[in-house]
Amino acid sequence: MPSKATTSPIELPLDYYHQNFCQLLHVAEARYGDLLNDDERHFYQVFFKASKAAQCLYVRLSGRSKSIFRQSKLSYAEIPQLPEAALELQELGLLRVNPTLGIEQLLPLFTKPELVSLLNVAGASKLNRAALDQHLSDHVDEHMLQTLHAGDTLIEVLLEEYLPIFKLCFFGNLYQDLSEFVLRDLAIFQYESYSLDAQSRQFSSRAQLEQHLLYYACSQLSDDTVEQGPEAIVALSDALPKAEDNDHSLQRRVARLRNHLARELERQKETQLALELYRQSSCTPARERRARIKMNNGDIDSSLALCREILEQPVDEAEAVFAQQFGQRHAKRFDRPWKKIEAHKAPERQFTLTKSSNVERDTALHLSQHGECFFVENTLFSSVLGLVIWPAIFAPVRGAFSHPFQHRPHDFHHPDFSHYRQELIHTEINLQLSDQEAFNSQVIARYNDKYGLANPLVHWGAIDEELLLRGLQRIPTIHWQAVFKRLLSDLRNHRNGLPDLIFFPEEGGYELVEVKGPGDRLQDNQKRWMNFFHQHDIPHWVAQVTWCDDSAND
Repeated sequence: MPSKATTSPIELPLDYYHQNFCQLLHVAEARYGDLLNDDERHFYQVFFKASKAAQCLYVRLSGRSKSIFRQSKLSYAEIPQLPEAALELQELGLLRVNPTLGIEQLLPLFTKPELVSLLNVAGASKLNRAALDQHLSDHVDEHMLQTLHAGDTLIEVLLEEYLPIFKLCFFGNLYQDLSEFVLRDLAIFQYESYSLDAQSRQFSSRAQLEQHLLYYACSQLSDDTVEQGPEAIVALSDALPKAEDNDHSLQRRVARLRNHLARELERQKETQLALELYRQSSCTPARERRARIKMNNGDIDSSLALCREILEQPVDEAEAVFAQQFGQRHAKRFDRPWKKIEAHKAPERQFTLTKSSNVERDTALHLSQHGECFFVENTLFSSVLGLVIWPAIFAPVRGAFSHPFQHRPHDFHHPDFSHYRQELIHTEINLQLSDQEAFNSQVIARYNDKYGLANPLVHWGAIDEELLLRGLQRIPTIHWQAVFKRLLSDLRNHRNGLPDLIFFPEEGGYELVEVKGPGDRLQDNQKRWMNFFHQHDIPHWVAQVTWCDDSAND
């Protein structure tokens, strides 16, 4: 997010991509040089032996969906002597000029009009591209093949197979790419500075790197594997890497992929095979799917026992909610014992308003006649928590950060997040108990100091200094702490479902207001927040809005 100050548009230099690529290689080698093999070190050394123009050409062509190019189609302002750069790369072993290619490799390099013109095949122009390619593959002889690329130089990029390891070492994953640099350089995203030294690196061994690479290879195969049937799906699951005990990132990725494969087995009616894969997964919704399969198979008691197991030790709130609702519903249906939990019914107030375009805005305007009212939904408490525990979020915990483009640590949604930063979190939050004024000043100071920097909890566009000041003045310390504790207990799920509005009545205090228009009702996560507010004496209510008769028929 841009800073508060208005800035002129940013123009990137022509060779921005080269600078970024070089930074990626240098940082990866500096942090993980001891884990690279001889071939990867050779690639690193050879690349930096090339001239800048040759390096630019290699970066321009590498990492694309194809590895073979026609030189006549390449033109880059920052590489004026492109043929010379290509020859230099060939001498270094990074390119192959005019490789020997078969018809299947050549055809994609040419457009349909080019093929029709070059080969002069009768009736070719009437064929669609797929039919034309098939016809040419069947009938083009060696002479016609030479005619096809005569007068044009072909270039094949080499050694691209070593790029993923550098990318993995830099980003800690293979789904981010050099576009992250561009987002930073254009100031679309601004990131906090945090430690990236060798002591905090994510990978500690070559074996760990290989396991991550194996995961991504399996992930790329998953879609094709699903189409091959149950046996292939199980084989791919068996091939998934075994993550080290402290490699929570890989554990989660493998578990999610195994869940995906198990779900495909369900769709193919192979429920027993699906159950076995779900049993191997530690990631939600594996136990939920097992409970559903067991119930569908008529194994009622086993399904309900699994729901009770979930309730005793849920992975997250969503899993616990499923277990309670699913278990209670089916226990009643099949006359089995089940502990029912009575939900709190939030207080309601009725409003009849003139309809415009937004029910939350209309309600806020109405309440503003009697105080101040802000639309906050899931932003205020989350943002203040993010400001309060800022040092903990970006603390130098081992493996938390891999590269300078993270808005959150790798373990942010894992229970270990709070565990590893417990002392820091408690120090920041407990400041409220000792000095409310100092705490308020610190939050405002951090808001101004960190404005615009990416933080997984802070919604810069939804909060301003006026709202923060009013909230800090009116909301009691004990309420902030209670909400913070619940948010931290499940950062993935608890940040949703908070009320739409915060109302500051003229007489003082504050109230959290969930707005519901005609026909709308509380969602389950909203009900859970209302129940929590009730337990902690946090003022809350539901605004039930109906429209005036004269606007209902508009």
